[in-house]
Amino acid sequence: MGEMKLEGDASRIDAVWVQSLGGDDSEFFRELGDLFQAQCEELRVALDSTQLSEREALRGIVHKTKGSAMAVGLHGLGDMLAGLERMLHNPETADSTLLSACAQLREGLQVGLGALREYIENN
Repeated sequence: MGEMKLEGDASRIDAVWVQSLGGDDSEFFRELGDLFQAQCEELRVALDSTQLSEREALRGIVHKTKGSAMAVGLHGLGDMLAGLERMLHNPETADSTLLSACAQLREGLQVGLGALREYIENN
């Protein structure tokens, strides 16, 4: 399996989804954003410390974060997480491919969290 790129625009926030989630309750969404940020930090630590032989443990954290990304409207980041989750589930995915995908995801997390913070500050 050659070099694969995770698909998804980590900076895209689905504002319609966010509005349906919390309406005008900006404090609720701010708290949700704080929880998501903590979860992303947990994933970052796992990405930095987990051995690739521990794919199932990492996949569990990726899966949980994917659901949270979708919940806060970061659907592009959720797509990236889904891609990594599929790679982790496939035993034939080469370690080099996983390392590249993890690096892409680290960048995607940073971009997504920045977009979320900006959205919260401006709405």
